[in-house]
Amino acid sequence: MTTRSIPAAAALAVAMAAAPAAEARLGESLAQCTERYGEVRATLPASVADSDPEAVRFEKGTLGIIVHFKNGVAWHVSYAQGHLSDIDKDRLLKENAPGGSWEPRFGQLVGNVFLWHNREAGVIGCGINRRSINSLEVMTRACAEAFGRARTRRLEAAVAGS
Repeated sequence: MTTRSIPAAAALAVAMAAAPAAEARLGESLAQCTERYGEVRATLPASVADSDPEAVRFEKGTLGIIVHFKNGVAWHVSYAQGHLSDIDKDRLLKENAPGGSWEPRFGQLVGNVFLWHNREAGVIGCGINRRSINSLEVMTRACAEAFGRARTRRLEAAVAGS
């Protein structure tokens, strides 16, 4: 998969969430996430391709957080809240990939999705634009590639069935 197709796959996969006052981190275990966010509020079937079978939902104040794991390690984190300021977005991106820089600074708009990448950390961020950014997802490059593979499989199945 080319670097160019990874952001497109991530944009197509955006489905959820955003916000302030949480310190989400890719690479954490369920135990570390529970320590950071508090008790698990719900266990959900994973909706991210190639993830472990279950995702978990946390709540911290008015912030909803859904974490998908791969081999027991967080590789996709979604945040949900009414509004995500630039300050909150910048902080969440930095917390998920300390070191390196997120580019482009204000995101690349694809449809109604803003995309960022941090090449040094190998992670991607997506924000849904509904008048203002009110959702944010961060994922590892491997997770974004899994989205792309799943999309390709669905398209091939659709073509084969027609």
